[in-house]
Amino acid sequence: MIFYLIIDLLVIIGTAIFIFQNGMNVPIKFLFWHTESSLSFITFIFFLIGALFIFVIFFPKIIKGYFKVKKMNKELKTINKEIKDSKK
Repeated sequence: MIFYLIIDLLVIIGTAIFIFQNGMNVPIKFLFWHTESSLSFITFIFFLIGALFIFVIFFPKIIKGYFKVKKMNKELKTINKEIKDSKK
């Protein structure tokens, strides 16, 4: 878990360095839409979109794991109570 946090931190730092070093304006064309914006802003927006996609993909797994741990803790308390009662 710590490994992934370190990797995430390095990616964020790398992205921040890239954003601050690339402030030039670039044209953006998408279908019939045309505009011009700074490269750093575009990079930041796509970084946030990527982070949002990752969150959406892994959020159900995190919630499922949370409820599984909650259920297992409840079962563990029940078993410990049964063991404690059987010793009396």
